[in-house]
Amino acid sequence: MSKDFLSYGPEQMASHYLVDADVKNKSDELDRHADTAAVPYQCFNALDMPHKNDHIFTVRKNERYKELNLYNKKLENCKYNIEEQKDLKIYLMQRASVSKPIDDKKQLKKLMIAQNSIAKVKKVLSGGRGNVIDDLERTQFRSLAQVTEVRFLREKLFEFYNSDSNDKKSLPEYLPDECINFLISNKIEFIKNNRRSFHINLSLMSEVVPALFLKAGNCSEYSTLSTLFQAEKLERNEIVDIIMTQYPMSHVWSEEGGVLIDAWAEGPAILKEDAAPILKNGDIISGKVDAYNAKKILLSAKKIVDELNKYPEIKDEIERKIQKNQYILQEDVKFELWNYKEDKDVCQAMQVLSHEFIDEAEEAPAISMFYRKKLVSESTKNISAEVAPSLKEVSMVFDEEDIRLATLMSSIREAGVNRRFGLNVKDSTAKFNLDISGEIENI
Repeated sequence: MSKDFLSYGPEQMASHYLVDADVKNKSDELDRHADTAAVPYQCFNALDMPHKNDHIFTVRKNERYKELNLYNKKLENCKYNIEEQKDLKIYLMQRASVSKPIDDKKQLKKLMIAQNSIAKVKKVLSGGRGNVIDDLERTQFRSLAQVTEVRFLREKLFEFYNSDSNDKKSLPEYLPDECINFLISNKIEFIKNNRRSFHINLSLMSEVVPALFLKAGNCSEYSTLSTLFQAEKLERNEIVDIIMTQYPMSHVWSEEGGVLIDAWAEGPAILKEDAAPILKNGDIISGKVDAYNAKKILLSAKKIVDELNKYPEIKDEIERKIQKNQYILQEDVKFELWNYKEDKDVCQAMQVLSHEFIDEAEEAPAISMFYRKKLVSESTKNISAEVAPSLKEVSMVFDEEDIRLATLMSSIREAGVNRRFGLNVKDSTAKFNLDISGEIENI
């Protein structure tokens, strides 16, 4: 391999991978080269890298236009919002930095769909979480007041749909007669369409409706919506499970095919093996939610929410109750009648990734564990092989060429991740600086 090749930026390297393909077979070549760029170690071994002055790097203008047009079409057809996938992209880079790249296309697709579900839940539940300190302070305790009304409406709807009678007294008093008549007819339809899994689907539906209507919830509402949004995109015979644990605190989340989905917690969709300890042990409380049932539940929920939105008096009454509860909570805090920071039902935002995984990734923001071990063993004999050096120690024993090589490999790896998200060559190879603290800054 020519040493001059190491001076090329990732954009030049990506151009080399792509411009030599036959135009008529371009679409097949794009997929092959995307896979190659995503696994950088194979690039150096599998390809005969030319000198930078070779004619292959002289790209004709019309050839470049054809190439970019193909990429733009792929980007337009991409099902995933790149901004919504930002957290997942960082997670994939963290995995790559500790020599655990996710190269399986099916697994990557599951993660991207799950991340899309998480982003959708957070967008829908814009009112926030009622039991997280950050959200309580941000909303001046309104999120908790909203969740109180969410739980009240959930209880009433479940009681009404689960009863043999159509007693209006089991429904909230603020519902007008026209709305109650709709719920009675909808109840008959729901029972007819959900005979085989009535109680499970009713539990999910009665939880979804108030959350969608009032746009707030706790982990239970977040996990139910995540489950349904994820399940409706599944293929046949694929299912999502809702998992619950009681230790060290009560918490609910979703899992599908080894992918952990927790929209309530902080972080992206991840593989379960990288999850915080609390998310590794739990029991299935609602299993085998498939695409068929998810679509049925979401359709029923949407009909009810649309009906509730027709009546301004319902929203006005609920808003009055929310504001009243919010004022009471603020007064209780003001006069020290309630210390929300010490309340066992209120907590700090929970990280979905384990501290061990985060620490390991932060120790190697630019240098993969593969290169760290290799370069340390070659550069010094004074550091114990059993103890991985810190990043500062690494920077001391590596010369500038070693660091530049590792940073370049990280850039190539990132370009591969970007290509998997459907970005074109130019956007995929935007230069990033991985500083010593592990933060990624676009320069």
